Amino acid sequence: MRHSYSSWSTFNKCPAKYKYSYILKLPRGVAGPALIRGNAVHDSIENYMLNKAPEIHKDILNKYGLFMQNLKADAVCTPEPMFLLNDKWEFVTEEKEAWVKGFLDLQVAWDDETDIYEWKTGRMYDEHSEQRMLYGLVGLLKFPEQETVEVRGVYFDQKAEDVVQHFNRENIANFKYIWETRFKNVENAVAKDMFPANPNFMCKYCDFTKDKGGPCQF
Repeated sequence: MRHSYSSWSTFNKCPAKYKYSYILKLPRGVAGPALIRGNAVHDSIENYMLNKAPEIHKDILNKYGLFMQNLKADAVCTPEPMFLLNDKWEFVTEEKEAWVKGFLDLQVAWDDETDIYEWKTGRMYDEHSEQRMLYGLVGLLKFPEQETVEVRGVYFDQKAEDVVQHFNRENIANFKYIWETRFKNVENAVAKDMFPANPNFMCKYCDFTKDKGGPCQF
């Protein structure tokens, strides 16, 4: 089976929601304003970096327009590169061979190193550090000449500075172990069909709640 950060994150927060989303593939509700805006911001940056748009989304233009302009001028920027990895952490070209699939928001190649940028709208959550860890691992695998990969979380709606994490090659075995364990926990749940619901404050945003006519008991 194939994994991604998003699928694992869903399972980690609520196994029942994972089953409804990824196993049963039940229809989702209409996307809310926050998701629509977040996608629009991401798309605007991708189009700007690909020279398909003259500027980024108006909501972040004043604060990040010059930042994006300088980034584009000073480095080789590749928006939304896809990665496919098999269960031996080797890159593959066919999706049918992939154990892990994902997209990096922006790959930034400087003269002496390549960094990874992650765009975030809305709030800052602790779990974002887990996503940066996975993408740091991908960077270490993708750029074997680098001893360290920098993953930068850019929070457009927050006053705080960017969150920057560095991932060192000496820890690559540990990163692999962490994610192998997490993905295999998902596979074990699938094999045993064990997907307990985890009611929490995020239920109000879930498409599968009882109040919305979904199959969940909560």
